Amino acid sequence: MPVNRIPTDTHAAPIRSRAAHVALFALAIISPALLTAQEPVPESPRCNVRDATRRELPFTQEEDADGARFVWFTNCRAGFPYSYVPTADVPRSAAFVEVDSTTPSGGPRPGDVAWWPTFMGITLMGPHGPLRTPGRLLLIDSLAARLGPPRFFRRRVDARTPSNGGGGSRDSDVGSRHLFPWDSVPVFTRRETADWPGAIRDFGEFSMFVPAASRVTIDRATGNVHLSWPACPACLLSVEVHPAAGQDMEARIAQLVAQQRTIDSINHDPNTVLHEFDVIDGPPQRFRTRTARGYLIREDCGDCAHVSLLLEKPGYVAWVELRADDDVPDLGRHVIEMTEIGTTFTWRGS
Repeated sequence: MPVNRIPTDTHAAPIRSRAAHVALFALAIISPALLTAQEPVPESPRCNVRDATRRELPFTQEEDADGARFVWFTNCRAGFPYSYVPTADVPRSAAFVEVDSTTPSGGPRPGDVAWWPTFMGITLMGPHGPLRTPGRLLLIDSLAARLGPPRFFRRRVDARTPSNGGGGSRDSDVGSRHLFPWDSVPVFTRRETADWPGAIRDFGEFSMFVPAASRVTIDRATGNVHLSWPACPACLLSVEVHPAAGQDMEARIAQLVAQQRTIDSINHDPNTVLHEFDVIDGPPQRFRTRTARGYLIREDCGDCAHVSLLLEKPGYVAWVELRADDDVPDLGRHVIEMTEIGTTFTWRGS
């Protein structure tokens, strides 16, 4: 698993820059669906502590018609504030820098902004995947068919950028300041798969919605459940449940975070010759369903997409794992679908 290294002054700027897009990815994918707004966003040079910790989005859907306020507010919560700018002004803003395939750090990546003259949103998986907006997940390619090819921008962050948490921000930045309190975590709801045919099926310790087009196999030795995915032979959703064995959900998350911090520490050492592979990409993010609460973890697996949902009940933990090859067509859409179905997991007796 990835481990965070404490950056030296020499590495502070690039480390903080990557921390920005990692934090934005993690916050965006679990940010609340549009909640009732109370007041407009203040167009101040910086968001304040009240704005960064509040439970509701401080704007209405109408006020955020161009998506700029959601991007501004997500940056604020992630600890990378800037003076609010509407979508039309982003290309001229000092807060953003345009990125493409010629950018030294590579092309668009999770946490960057997909931009059109009239709309913008936060990317979750690069230039062709899902786009996070307050109300729902959208596919970039679908928007491109209507609005034209997007441009991509990255939040300009350097060592002088203030952070809500203070101090240097490490690569995966898995500190608790990125976690919403449990009572303010929104309940996850299905959107893209809400109309899918299928049924709730019982699997011993849990039940879950199974799409009609999915084939279910159960490992006789372990009891693990595997679901094939409609129209995606290279996608797989699996569920395993086992006794907690004295290590509850929070302890497991703390262990992942500690491992990632160790790896980051090694990789950020200028004397390191052989670098370690990360374990997680960004901080684990809390989510809630109607009957359970858990963490969404974006695991690092190299040439694939790997998202895990960790849930618990007294004495037991469950891992819902979503895997797909990087070269899968419509990868972003399938990841959204599997995540939504994964969150239908319900402990028996809940």
